[in-house]
Amino acid sequence: MSQANEHADAAIIIPDEERSLDASNRLFPKEYDGHLKSLMIPREEILSRIQTLAKTLSKDYEGKRPVMLCVLKGACPVSQESCDNVLR
Repeated sequence: MSQANEHADAAIIIPDEERSLDASNRLFPKEYDGHLKSLMIPREEILSRIQTLAKTLSKDYEGKRPVMLCVLKGACPVSQESCDNVLR
């Protein structure tokens, strides 16, 4: 079983109750300011999951040169963080 399959069920669970998270702790484009009622996932949770995914990708693609492509508007910060962590 590959590392990716081991972590496939390690989802971030979003509780039903609304959480008031500090806006300075955000990981979304500045253009979204004023459009979101509250943040659903704290920045630390997102970054932790990205780091876990990056470790898995680094191990699975060791010695290879994968091409990483960001195609969703607003996904650039997550994509950049992923690339940075894979390269570490």
